[in-house]
Amino acid sequence: MSGTFMSTLDKLMASNELRSANDLSTDEDFWAKVREGYRLKPDYINLENGYYCIMPQEIMDRHIQREREVNFQGSWYMRNHRLKDNIEIRKKLAQVVGAKTEEVILTRNATESLDTIIAAYDWRLGDEAVMAIQDYGCMLDMFRLQARRYGLVNKKVNVPLHPKDDEEIVSLYEKAITPNTRLLMVSHMINITGQILPIQKICAMALARDGSLQLGFGLGKYTNRNVMDAYAAVSRAGTDVDLRYRSGLGDDVGDHPEAVCRGVTSAVGLGLLGQARSVGEPIGVLRRVAAERPDVVISR
Repeated sequence: MSGTFMSTLDKLMASNELRSANDLSTDEDFWAKVREGYRLKPDYINLENGYYCIMPQEIMDRHIQREREVNFQGSWYMRNHRLKDNIEIRKKLAQVVGAKTEEVILTRNATESLDTIIAAYDWRLGDEAVMAIQDYGCMLDMFRLQARRYGLVNKKVNVPLHPKDDEEIVSLYEKAITPNTRLLMVSHMINITGQILPIQKICAMALARDGSLQLGFGLGKYTNRNVMDAYAAVSRAGTDVDLRYRSGLGDDVGDHPEAVCRGVTSAVGLGLLGQARSVGEPIGVLRRVAAERPDVVISR
């Protein structure tokens, strides 16, 4: 590939943005271009990217370069620049996901992230957590530790490998929920089998059970169509309200997509969502924004 691998990959993804996943999965030319960015052993085809995910060569080179620089500076870097660099990276990641910097932390992997969340819960004697026996071992180990420490009750479902339909799996989790349930851990894809679970249906079931509030938003930049789309959504116990907004990408902001992001998210009222104080207020906020802005579309 000409140029850097990551910039070329961005262009490759943009040029194929409207194609379906099924269509791309059989496009050998597309995957050959992706493969060019990796240094791979010819002895076997690696199909396991969970236990260790092979980095593109360009990323590996940059990683090694950075390690050498830190090793060169030693404690001087660690005491004078490490925390500053950490904050700057968190700021950039926060802009990508639409969060506050203090809401973003950097961990070494998904295992550390999930274990941190599980261990940080204010567990009390008799609390229950629902999970599957097929879930990742490190998470199950952490739940067992919480049971020994705090008396947490771990309720494990056995996910069938060949279910009759999605509802069979949803029903498994639903039957495990009791008034003492405080957490459901659900794998979108089970790592030992590759089985994909109906995560949206499971979440919808859990939401309908406790009536808790969910807020969501997303941004998408479509350079091939010269637009940026955004949405904000609120749902609670069967009541769902969505806002959608589209903005053109002008030449003056083409190199600064974060400026467009800020404008779009402001248009859909995400800042107001973050300030909502009552359970019902976010839904009202979205409706008011839609009433005030003719370029915002509201749906239910």
